[in-house]
Amino acid sequence: RYTRRIFSRLGLLAQKEHYSSLQQQFHQNLKTDVKLYQQYHALIVSHAKRHCMKKPDCPGCPLRQICQYKEPVHEA
Repeated sequence: RYTRRIFSRLGLLAQKEHYSSLQQQFHQNLKTDVKLYQQYHALIVSHAKRHCMKKPDCPGCPLRQICQYKEPVHEA
């Protein structure tokens, strides 16, 4: 669910698109390396828990510039 949330907000996965198509893209574009997949997974989970929650923390997000979801920043 984290991967779907992040990648759909980035515009890399359509809302109705199956997760398997995203998984296939990873497999086609990365060498087969379990440690690499584990690292990607850990980074995705970490990002989702810190920034890309159901109610996202967009102002501090390092992917904000490329995210299609981004919330407006309120200046004080």
